[in-house]
Amino acid sequence: MFDLICKSLFSIIFFLGLAGSLTCPLHAEDAATTKKLDSNTSNYVRLVKDEISAEPISLETSIEHLVGKDSLGAFQIDLVSAVHIAESSYYKELNRRFRSYDSVLFELIADASIDTAQNRAQIGQPSDHPLSIAQKALQSMLGLTFQLEEIDYKAKNFVHADMSPQEFSESMQRRGESVSQLLLEVMLKSMASASDRPAPDLSDFIMLGFSQHRVIGFRRSLARQFGDMEAMITAINGAEGSTILSERNRVAVSVAKSELSSGKRSLAIFYGGAHMPDMTKQLSEALEVRRRDFEWLTAWNLRVVPAQ
Repeated sequence: MFDLICKSLFSIIFFLGLAGSLTCPLHAEDAATTKKLDSNTSNYVRLVKDEISAEPISLETSIEHLVGKDSLGAFQIDLVSAVHIAESSYYKELNRRFRSYDSVLFELIADASIDTAQNRAQIGQPSDHPLSIAQKALQSMLGLTFQLEEIDYKAKNFVHADMSPQEFSESMQRRGESVSQLLLEVMLKSMASASDRPAPDLSDFIMLGFSQHRVIGFRRSLARQFGDMEAMITAINGAEGSTILSERNRVAVSVAKSELSSGKRSLAIFYGGAHMPDMTKQLSEALEVRRRDFEWLTAWNLRVVPAQ
């Protein structure tokens, strides 16, 4: 039962990571620590465990450094994977890094008005959207913060690189997709997947709520489910792709090409980790980039601090 609850919560977090940008109140009608990884990796979010105890110690997201060359010379594109609920220190580190790029291409399903200073300032403001309410509840339970509230979207080098609500809706209709259908697929796939460890009893979940380490306990229980991310991506994207992943990625790649054509040489693409396998593929095909290296940032601390 406890395992089923965790998998259901993970499905919600994973889906929020794909559709988290839907929580933005702007619609069509509205005016840390780094580690190197072997370059052959295909993972963009990972759970790190202690080498001795095998207990989880952190949930980390990647930065993939891609390099290429065009008629204007050499360029670099960094794929900055994100989880949309994380430590405040994680987002502070991202803000620090983003200042060094010519352009930071970000995901957010919003129309062209998002590029006005006034509307940029509204990103992350309280919303009564159901997904926003769900994110707030998860923030409280996990003791984490929300990306849209922490990242400085007003920075001058930030460039919108996502669909408008109308484009998103039209693409889903054209493909015969719906948000509710995608969420159901993610939940079913998550709950059907096998767990790496025996499922605790419901009583463990209840006891966890009264533990002095309950926040870390909740984080660990949910972080373990990120091992299912590849299966989740496959369930959503399939052989024909999907609006919520591959079609939005196509928009981001198009904006990246435009930025490079204008003379920008250092780009970051800031999207959820689930987007990155397909994003890398599309960039490789469109710009013939190659991977230079890979590094990791700690998004969730999972260490239990001993009582003093």
